Amino acid sequence: MLATVGWVGFIVPATSPASRSVPQSSLPTTVTVTASNFAFAVSTNELAPNSTITVSFYDASSTPHTFTLSSVQGVAIDQGTYGDDVNEYFAQHPFYASVGLSGMGNATLTFHSPPVGWYEFVCNVSGHFALGMYNALGFGVPAPANLTGGGTTVSVGWPVYVIAGTIVGLVILALVLGFVSGQRKGSQHEMPPERLGYPEETPPPAAPGPAGPTSPLPPGPPPKQP
Repeated sequence: MLATVGWVGFIVPATSPASRSVPQSSLPTTVTVTASNFAFAVSTNELAPNSTITVSFYDASSTPHTFTLSSVQGVAIDQGTYGDDVNEYFAQHPFYASVGLSGMGNATLTFHSPPVGWYEFVCNVSGHFALGMYNALGFGVPAPANLTGGGTTVSVGWPVYVIAGTIVGLVILALVLGFVSGQRKGSQHEMPPERLGYPEETPPPAAPGPAGPTSPLPPGPPPKQP
């Protein structure tokens, strides 16, 4: 039988729960997080805002793992920078709450919802973040379902690209319409040359056409004889 040792850690958020005015909702306040094969599985990715949240954390392996929730809203931790030791990131941005297990077993973590948004959570055991131990929870909003690889370039949904493409298209359309409108106004308000002090140009006279062939005059009557 494997002995399991658990621990729980908290970082007090900068915004106290009493100062938040997010209303209660029908979203769940409990979530089950399972660590297995260097990956996390969650029972839900959206939890209630302004509520007491309970995380049931399960370690399904004999390897130590943690559930460590980031305190930075809407940002995936850069795996390329912090893959060797994600605790370097938490030294700069302290985690919101954390619980750990030394091996197979379970632990419970309770905390108040952070401000509305989604937050990444990771295993902060050395090297585990680089192996893919990260996921996200949303509070009052759904967490991105395609959080892969970490980093600031992570995609959080196709609407981002649709909006960006629409904005670029509208800018190009506005430039084209502005150019066409300017051309039309310029032709309408163009000042005639005599107003500018130049004589008005008149087209040169047309050159005469080539002369046609002439027919000889018919002979007159013969002279009368005396």
